[in-house]
Amino acid sequence: MYFIKCIYKLPICAVLLLIATGVISQESIDTTTKVKEDPRDKVKYQISLEQNNCEAYIIATIDIIDGWHINGANLPMDCYSLPTEILLVEDTSFFTDSDSIIEPEYEEIYDKVAKEMLYLHDSTVIMKKKITIHADSSFILKGVFSFQTCDDVHCLPPFSDEFSLTVSGCNENLKPDEKTSNNLIFLILGGAIIFITSIVILRKRKG
Repeated sequence: MYFIKCIYKLPICAVLLLIATGVISQESIDTTTKVKEDPRDKVKYQISLEQNNCEAYIIATIDIIDGWHINGANLPMDCYSLPTEILLVEDTSFFTDSDSIIEPEYEEIYDKVAKEMLYLHDSTVIMKKKITIHADSSFILKGVFSFQTCDDVHCLPPFSDEFSLTVSGCNENLKPDEKTSNNLIFLILGGAIIFITSIVILRKRKG
């Protein structure tokens, strides 16, 4: 009799086991899917430096895959989206930076669900942040690049990444234009000296 009761209970146990296994498997699939949703798979970026004496630009070259976008950097005050940012470690003894980021014109789209305007970039985007250098010797500039990427269905969590760049020292008394002018003057003078010297040598040989 006891054996028969156990047989009757087996299908129930088996069903419960299958349900539990199915739930665990589904959770594993969901977890795997979430892990694959990495912002760096949607947005590739490179941070570099462009310097001319005491003026320099931190440049973010951003490549966004088809179907995805990031938010603009200079968003209106009434916008609740997270802006794309280039944040620098403040050290006024070495440099000062501008508050705004230079960016291309973004696309404005009205989101009916959020009931607000979105300001988006897609494809390839180049953003720049200007700094003025005060140090006369080289130093390491540290910062953080951050963004949030979305498609037409959902957004991934905000992403940020630290970066460091080597900045050369500068001469604050010499403006970039003056430096270029001085180099040109030295080049002209050098050419003139070589020309005059050649004429003098030729005349001596003829004499």
